[in-house]
Amino acid sequence: MQRQKRPLFSNKAPLIPVDAKQPMERHQVDLVDMPKLIVEKDDVSYKDILSTMDVFTRFVWLRPLSDKSSEKVAAKLREIYAEFGNPKILQSDQGSEFKGVVTQLCKDMNIKLIYSSSYHPQSQGKIERSHGTWKDKIRFDLINSKFGGICDLVTNLSNLQSIYNNAVHSSLGISPYECLLGIKPNSVSQKFLMVGMQ
Repeated sequence: MQRQKRPLFSNKAPLIPVDAKQPMERHQVDLVDMPKLIVEKDDVSYKDILSTMDVFTRFVWLRPLSDKSSEKVAAKLREIYAEFGNPKILQSDQGSEFKGVVTQLCKDMNIKLIYSSSYHPQSQGKIERSHGTWKDKIRFDLINSKFGGICDLVTNLSNLQSIYNNAVHSSLGISPYECLLGIKPNSVSQKFLMVGMQ
């Protein structure tokens, strides 16, 4: 009876792994909703995080968002790309926040914008796995901090990003920082960041 409702098709196209051959070739971008960690700063509420990942190096950029509008997403992407340069390809899910102004930004910066297949979260798998890692760090800090954890994600998001990028990545054998920039992260600044997050 279940098979009649939802038949399995054997003629589906095989999944093609999302890959890149060099740094800054392909980025994946996604939004992470953090409703339990809403931050009020300068009369603005932040509850979303824009997560952008370089597929080759696994380097991530994390930016707080006050809303999921295409304008806000495009502004944060422009900020990242002004500092690091833009990729050749930007891959996102089918969300409306990655259309409109983001589409125009990609045209202006000569970035090919592609959308992942609907109902196939595997096509955004690399960035989704990174979410689990840094969200675990947030949970750890909330449990272990005397002061209620890193409740101010707006202030501490850059520290969290640095900790993720400076740690050795299991699939790379080196840190995303070293893979992208070609130098080892400074262990002194790493220790400082770990203290700052507690």
